[in-house]
Amino acid sequence: MLTSSISLKDLVRLDRQIQRDQSAPLRQLQERDRTIGAELPAKSPRRRLRAWLDALAERDEAQRLRGVEVSIGFWLALLGLLAGVLAMSGLLLVEQQQPVNVLLFLTLFVGLQWALLLLTFIVALGLALNSDLHLPLESLNPARWFFRRTFKRYAGDIRLEQLTPAVRLLLLTWGQLFGVFFNLGALATMFVILLVVDRSFGWSSTLDISAEALHQGLQWLARPWAWWAPEATVSLELVQSTRYQALQTEFGSAQVVAMRAWWPFLVACITAYALLPRFVLWLLFYFLYRRNLNRSFVDYPGARLVLDRMNSPLVHTQAYAHESALDKGGDTAAAHALPANRERFSLSWSGALKQVTPRLEQMGLTRETVRDAGLDLAEDQQLLDEINRDRKDVIILVKSWEPPLSELGDFLRGISPKLDCYLLLMPLPGRGVKPEELTDWQQFARQGHHPRLTVVSGGDEAHQEVRQ
Repeated sequence: MLTSSISLKDLVRLDRQIQRDQSAPLRQLQERDRTIGAELPAKSPRRRLRAWLDALAERDEAQRLRGVEVSIGFWLALLGLLAGVLAMSGLLLVEQQQPVNVLLFLTLFVGLQWALLLLTFIVALGLALNSDLHLPLESLNPARWFFRRTFKRYAGDIRLEQLTPAVRLLLLTWGQLFGVFFNLGALATMFVILLVVDRSFGWSSTLDISAEALHQGLQWLARPWAWWAPEATVSLELVQSTRYQALQTEFGSAQVVAMRAWWPFLVACITAYALLPRFVLWLLFYFLYRRNLNRSFVDYPGARLVLDRMNSPLVHTQAYAHESALDKGGDTAAAHALPANRERFSLSWSGALKQVTPRLEQMGLTRETVRDAGLDLAEDQQLLDEINRDRKDVIILVKSWEPPLSELGDFLRGISPKLDCYLLLMPLPGRGVKPEELTDWQQFARQGHHPRLTVVSGGDEAHQEVRQ
């Protein structure tokens, strides 16, 4: 069976831990994560990140997700089984004086389920083509509903935008699991009832449907198994001899015997057109859900920063005992917070570089590579088109001493949600980024302008902490 060491609770734990780390000093995070990384054996990024979470061992409301996937799946399967039993029992036992109408049987157990499968396919295709697709009413968002029910205390703090794709795939998986057990319950009930109760099948319709036309349609339905299970097909003679009128109360012995011959075909129809498609879709959505968890875990906003801090070498000197040494050249906090060895699209928002003199080289940036933004709407739209086309990390240099404005939020909403964005706070000359300024920008980042937005300080806090 498909398995994964990553579960939904791990995504929530990661989200909560990264948000907690935003209020901690960068120097403290570097020391902590380098120590954890040095003790971990060489593993894949996913395993190292999972081990980092386990090392922190922070327990909060997110731990309630432990086992929730299995428990909800179990109850949905049980509910589906019960629904299948009740549906088949109601159809076969509601009126035993009349034959079971084959057309009604196929409509309920094949036609209706195919309509639901088509709806599921349309929803899944829409989400695949547009991962930003939202429901018409925000209150109907299944991810939002699910987490508000599960995390009554912390739902407002969790970045639902990051968890929504995984939760939607999980809901699709649960839906197919319900369908699989619904059909299993229906088939089991049908066999039991046919074993203990004498039931017959026929067909009746107010519409003028000829036996030949119905036989052709049934032959088309039986094509998948006709070559290896001919006993589960119907002949023209069977169709002709089992038509009855709704008010008919007496049937000949030959007609009654013929009416008993329908059940192999009906069982084959439920198995081939209801049970198997549900089972295949369940496996597919389950695989996609697990793959999404593994990818989302490593690509989670802020996860690359954690991996970079863990992978950085830990160096101790006599001058700074019990601390990681930084060169006296004065690496900035931003140099250690931005992901290393990644292509970047750098922007200076509203003239952020004109009033400051940052050491861009230490951040892997140069003035020539930093583009101006926030000055002209038409140029900003061209920048957005280029950003979404190049698919690089986006670093936006902003003035830390000025409050964030709505224009920046509008610009961030135009950036693809699949790209990592960093707000690099630039301080005034001669001073660092004040704590209250950092808090203001962190609150701005939590307002949902972009799902993968991280605030990074561009001051010298890291070097200052070492010298203290």
